[in-house]
Amino acid sequence: MTVSRKFVRRPNGTSWEGYQVSYYDEYGIRRTRTFSDSTSARGFDRLFGASGERDLSGVRERRRQVASVIQRYLLAIKNGHHHMVGRVRPSTKRAYEKHLRSFVQAFGNRPINSITWMDLTAYKGELLGATHSRQNAAAAFATLNRCFRFANKAGYLNQNPFDSVFGIKVDRHAGMPVVRDSFYGKEELASLLAWLQDRADRNASFPSRRDHAFVSSLCFAGLRIGETLALERGDVDFDEMLLRVRRTVVAGRAIMPVASQRLRRDVPISPRLQEIMQPYVLSHQNKLLFCKVDGSLLSPASVHSIWKAAITGTGLPYYPLRSLRHYYASRLIDSGYSAFDLMHLLGFEDYNHVMAAYRLLFFSKFDAINAMARVDFP
Repeated sequence: MTVSRKFVRRPNGTSWEGYQVSYYDEYGIRRTRTFSDSTSARGFDRLFGASGERDLSGVRERRRQVASVIQRYLLAIKNGHHHMVGRVRPSTKRAYEKHLRSFVQAFGNRPINSITWMDLTAYKGELLGATHSRQNAAAAFATLNRCFRFANKAGYLNQNPFDSVFGIKVDRHAGMPVVRDSFYGKEELASLLAWLQDRADRNASFPSRRDHAFVSSLCFAGLRIGETLALERGDVDFDEMLLRVRRTVVAGRAIMPVASQRLRRDVPISPRLQEIMQPYVLSHQNKLLFCKVDGSLLSPASVHSIWKAAITGTGLPYYPLRSLRHYYASRLIDSGYSAFDLMHLLGFEDYNHVMAAYRLLFFSKFDAINAMARVDFP
């Protein structure tokens, strides 16, 4: 029997004697319900109670099958079941259904407790060997991991097999390589900087001079936006002609040290950057090099609005502000810098990340055509 007597307290402070019944809800989670009389409680217990359900042949076992548990997980994320999972959008639920479909086809009739880490490892290999990309395989495997965590919390698993399985890692730098048409050329950038310089000459205010120096730092030093916003006056050394990168802005609000030692670097200051930066740095009084009038941190949103205003003023097609980093990399490659040089100057963690991003800039079709003319075929 799952019926028990219990004293229930009312909001006004009084109490009454009720009868509590244990049962399993539509998610397969053990719950309790209280009745005022024992007849109703025992009737509910015979139909839905946990003790009566164990007497029905196969009901409890079918509830623990993979297909049934996944169905309850999808129902839980649709309704936002408390203490288990949060509610998601319908489009996200459809994506989860798509990710879990192949696993249901492979293991749907097996009890979820019988799934081992070897089964999951084999399934991970099938995902990686399928036609879709590694990113899709990683998303499907992560969705399955969330489903097994739900099953573990709901009591369907004695031990979660995902605790012994490594997930699918995706290289965040392994996107589409940069091409020449994805950033401005020399003439276009010259017109953008001339527009900013003209506005600074006409206005002569601190924000106008700051905006010109900020865009020049991105263009002629290849820094990330967060690294540029975190620069201090002491990081610019005109005696040794070095720009010292030690900090970055995280989430647009906090200045933190850079993530690793390879991101700590000294970038040479070019003569063009010195010409623009030196008057600004010498006349600057605040600790942060690029800041608001009161010396506080400049927000990334305001920086992007400045960039859009410059593009509107010159009438050029829009490229994002981070494309200035690609321009800097292209000028280094055209001047003979190697991928190892770019790894240090641009602050990359790995040589493969540099080649993944700029391999098309290293390969010049004109050099390849000239070199092909010298190949001696039989």
